[in-house]
Amino acid sequence: MNWDLMNFLATSALTIAIYGLQRSHEKEREQMEVEAQKKAVAAEIEVSVDDEEFDEFPMRKAKIKT
Repeated sequence: MNWDLMNFLATSALTIAIYGLQRSHEKEREQMEVEAQKKAVAAEIEVSVDDEEFDEFPMRKAKIKT
């Protein structure tokens, strides 16, 4: 086999492997971002529900005799 052909094949194989690894890493990172957004939305909804419950049952002011 010719050295130029071997170099071309090796370079091509490494390029494809690096591209595949990079794409895999990007997908993993995107998935982590989606999970973080879901957690943030869930936490925001939980706080919102707590606020609504608080407004629904306001504390009664104590009557102080003076």
